[in-house]
Amino acid sequence: MALDLVPLPVANGTGLSLRDAGEELLVASAPVRVATSDGDAVAAGYDSVTADGDRTWCRAEVTAGDGTRVRVEDVWAPSEQGDGFLVSRSIEILARGSAAGVRTELVLESPLAPSPEWQLFVSGALYNRNDTDLDGREDYLGGTV
Repeated sequence: MALDLVPLPVANGTGLSLRDAGEELLVASAPVRVATSDGDAVAAGYDSVTADGDRTWCRAEVTAGDGTRVRVEDVWAPSEQGDGFLVSRSIEILARGSAAGVRTELVLESPLAPSPEWQLFVSGALYNRNDTDLDGREDYLGGTV
């Protein structure tokens, strides 16, 4: 498996495409989503994407509707097995808005046809106000989405 991470121009910055031998497996057209505790959410592409050896450094500054300003930095690095990528995310609150809290989400989409034979379990996304498919309803293990 030869995975490639390819920058992707999108309307609000730069996204990423994860490809295996040219076949697109995952697309991050708005990889940074910032959600405040008052229900506001803003999705954005990266402001900068820089390859450095086998790592890719991605940065974005996002301002939510309440005035919260967040700097997000993602470092994409190949896994030791070479069959995937590890993403290390750091966030910095640059300006506090009126909301009591904020969270960030890494949003990825698959262009592959859905199959009932597999499930995706995102253990790091199991917390209160969990909405991994962004439909406005909380998702829990055992749900259909």
